[in-house]
Amino acid sequence: KDGESHFDTLLRPFVIGNLAYAEDPSVVKRCLELYEKAKKPEDLPSDIRSIIYSVAVREHGEPVTTKLLRWYKITASADERVNLCAGISNIRDPKIAEQMMDLLTTKTVKLQDVFYWYIYFIRSRHGRDAAWDWMRDNWGWIEKNFGGDHDYGFFPKYSSGAFSTREEYAQYKSFFEGKIKEPGLTRVIQQGYEDIETRMLWRERDLES
Repeated sequence: KDGESHFDTLLRPFVIGNLAYAEDPSVVKRCLELYEKAKKPEDLPSDIRSIIYSVAVREHGEPVTTKLLRWYKITASADERVNLCAGISNIRDPKIAEQMMDLLTTKTVKLQDVFYWYIYFIRSRHGRDAAWDWMRDNWGWIEKNFGGDHDYGFFPKYSSGAFSTREEYAQYKSFFEGKIKEPGLTRVIQQGYEDIETRMLWRERDLES
């Protein structure tokens, strides 16, 4: 809005994003209207672009995912690729989520974008299992391409952030206990154990109430 404060400009996408996440009907309707009119990413407001993508994917599924993936392949903007990835990760179909994760080891997804794809999918309630399975199945590939890099430790770090049950804790520990002595992973895996355990105990204590 003309003359608004800098803080209002920053606050608006945060408010809209939370309303979209809560499936507020008016926000969902407006996001879909904007998406339908857009012929290219630049037709959408940059500060809420990823929100619009996410709503469209959530509401319409595979057709939108296919379109956003096409935009992802042709854009030269790193920031826009992140926006598109965030939107695509909102897919609710587990099979499509698996297909999207399988792209990470192909030329479709740039190596520098792999981490963004993983973090968005592992944080998604519908894509989490696909991301977790992909990481375990492709750890050798991850080690080859990221071993020794700063991003290497992000895989156990953000994986732990997605888990909160004893079963998930057991899965996490089973996979990472053999890697805890690898350079760059020791501390982050130990923190992962503590992170999941804290959330697990909190959940068991307070979930019923």
